[in-house]
Amino acid sequence: MAARVGVHPNTVHKYESLGFIAAVPRSAAGYREFSGRHLLQLQITRLAIGGPYVVPKRIAARAARQAANGERKAAAASATAFQHLLDDALSEAESAARILDNWAADPSAEELTTSQPISSAAAAVGVSADSLRDWERNGLIAIRRNPGNGYRSYTVRDVERLHVIRVLLRARYSRMSVLRMITALDRGDSRRPSEVLDAPRLDETAIQAADRWRSSLHRARAQANRMIELIRALPQR
Repeated sequence: MAARVGVHPNTVHKYESLGFIAAVPRSAAGYREFSGRHLLQLQITRLAIGGPYVVPKRIAARAARQAANGERKAAAASATAFQHLLDDALSEAESAARILDNWAADPSAEELTTSQPISSAAAAVGVSADSLRDWERNGLIAIRRNPGNGYRSYTVRDVERLHVIRVLLRARYSRMSVLRMITALDRGDSRRPSEVLDAPRLDETAIQAADRWRSSLHRARAQANRMIELIRALPQR
């Protein structure tokens, strides 16, 4: 059974103890007797908690436990909610990729004059105003102040930059890595390999990082789809 899902036998025992698969009955000789239901539950669990970590997997893990408990309808609902989280992250990643493509094509594009306060910029990006202040303190972005009242004033270009920063941070790049990639982008050499990028791939540019993040999200989305299929294939109790 372990070989069929590509894990160590001890992992199967652990999944059982954690409630990811139903209790396995034993034969008179004391051996565990797995069924087709157990195989499906193991496959669902691997899809739920394995693979790339791109969004929190609490909901996916809940779906696996619900499947183990025979709560097929609830498990499908949880897996669908997890799918929606991935859809939101994918939408954000695709938006950032388009921004990066536009910047690379025309790095000297004129700044749009429309501006908005920090509360509106934070809402547009989906983070708190404190996060934006923190990013500014760490040098990820420099925001002009309204000369009349001294408040921060975010332009369209600023908000685009914030979207890119958020995607790269969610892709688990350090703030220093993001700063170096964004700085290279500002210089117009975004397709030149970063020289001191403390990230999983040392030759990665901001555009490549966004592409890799999108690929990870697409893989996770395919896993979520398969998880829902397997949950629906579970036999009724």
